Amino acid sequence: MYIIGTAGHVDHGKSALVKALTATDPDRLPEEKERSLTIELGFASYTNRQGFVIGVIDVPGHERFIRNMVSGVWSLDGSLLCVAADDGWMQQSRDHALVLKAMGARLPMGVITKSDLVSEERLSVVKKQVAKELQSIFGSEPIIHVISSKEGRGIEELKESIDSYLTKKKTTNFPPALALDRSFLIDGVGAVGTGSLRSMELKIGDEVTLLPSNLRARIRTLQSFGKNVERVKDGSRVAISLRGIEQAQLPKGAIITNDPTFYMCTQTVYVALQGTGFKRISQLEIAGFTWHDQAKVRIIGKLESDTLLASVTTNEIRPWYIGQKVVLIQSGASTIRASAQVITSSTLNKEQRTRLGALVNTDPRAIGELFTANRFLLWLNGYAQIKEATFTGSLLGESYQKVGSWYLRSSLFESYTKNLMARLAKDRSVALAVVMQESPFPASLTQAIVTSLVEKKQIVVKGTHLEPVRSEDPLSREEERLLQKITAAGLEGYPVKFLSREEKPVLGHLRQRGAILIVESTFIYSKETFDRIVSLILKDKEEGTFFSIAEAKEHLPLSRKYILPLLNKLEELGYVQRIGDERKVLKNA
Repeated sequence: MYIIGTAGHVDHGKSALVKALTATDPDRLPEEKERSLTIELGFASYTNRQGFVIGVIDVPGHERFIRNMVSGVWSLDGSLLCVAADDGWMQQSRDHALVLKAMGARLPMGVITKSDLVSEERLSVVKKQVAKELQSIFGSEPIIHVISSKEGRGIEELKESIDSYLTKKKTTNFPPALALDRSFLIDGVGAVGTGSLRSMELKIGDEVTLLPSNLRARIRTLQSFGKNVERVKDGSRVAISLRGIEQAQLPKGAIITNDPTFYMCTQTVYVALQGTGFKRISQLEIAGFTWHDQAKVRIIGKLESDTLLASVTTNEIRPWYIGQKVVLIQSGASTIRASAQVITSSTLNKEQRTRLGALVNTDPRAIGELFTANRFLLWLNGYAQIKEATFTGSLLGESYQKVGSWYLRSSLFESYTKNLMARLAKDRSVALAVVMQESPFPASLTQAIVTSLVEKKQIVVKGTHLEPVRSEDPLSREEERLLQKITAAGLEGYPVKFLSREEKPVLGHLRQRGAILIVESTFIYSKETFDRIVSLILKDKEEGTFFSIAEAKEHLPLSRKYILPLLNKLEELGYVQRIGDERKVLKNA
């Protein structure tokens, strides 16, 4: 399923084109009929020759309704910019093209309407004009079609071109959302909300969350493209009712989602803003998803730059997500003042604002690398928990050390561990509780650093204290006996569940000495055996090369039950890094 939208100047044939494509009149309000212009978003659909349903959103063209136009853009797979052959390119043609670009939409198809009203010479002039204007805005040559909705000329050819245009579309990372654009009451059903569904599948009975209210409810009924259905998929136009939810709880601009953690519900966010002529503080309007609001915009740092850092504070709490595109509009007017992209809703101190502002001003394209919450925090603070399999340990030119489930900027790791080792060398023993309390990092990260240093045999844990590694006392009889059992288990390791109650504290002593390693709390390996495993897995593999699980098993003939935890341990210790289904060698054994 796909969703396309029309755009363009008022009375340039958008609604007529939608009717010609779908045989449905998208103007649904009496005042729209009387005034022959679209005020709210209109919706229709048709099925193409391949059997795919194409949803069509007809957006209002009049400048007074530019905010409603923005409401239709966020969910589009593509758009048709309509220009009437008799009028040619107009101001609202440009405004709509700029909104499409500001909201991250792809290059629209140019559609010359009302071709029955002009000569061939005039059509040639308008085609060149539209192609030139769209190329100047989007930087690419557009597809141009000439049609007459009144006579039906060019409609079938346009449909074929739309199919080709959509199947070649760039992948768009839509948020998991059903953004409501209206709601109403139906007898026997109750409150119903409608909107475009992206990056989700929903079915009757599913629990969903309404944002920003955080209300939870189960889906009662679903309708898509005029039919009652049990399930709806990405790219659908949807009408939905929720159990126990009233119409007042389904306002325009609300988000229905099955992943509320994706969003930040707040009034203030930081954005990268592209626009000119800004004062330090401005009162504007902002439009995103299907909502719009008044906003206080405060520029941080430079006022003169191609891209500015700004804080945006709305009157109401709104749902945002990192990387979201929004449009800033002159209050009480229809002038587009700027496009903007959400960076974070985190509270930033002065130093952090200065650092972020410098990045936005000097290298705005780099901001795209930060468009996940944890990547932004990693860059901002120097540490974060990153679960992305594609993360390489490098971000905006800085390297990061994997420590347990955390990534820590390499320079911070080196300076912290250097200072800790110097203190241990001086004091000979430091309480672990003191180290945890004085650490600038979260407790779990500090513990992961300590564990890393223990496993690298740089420090030992003696009771409640940390000490530097010194010449070891001989193993006790109990320690020797348990270590022999663990070593005898070989490459498959000694199962933790086989430990007796008496052996558990002995295991702790062996771990403090660095004589054993525990893999995923399941298997125990002697240091000697584990070093052999590392050597086998990384045999003949150079730093920077990749290998698969199957290749690892060529030298280490173990089942996935054992090989996967071992590879995870190698990643934890910094030998390899998982990228997709392969591992990249970071250092040799």
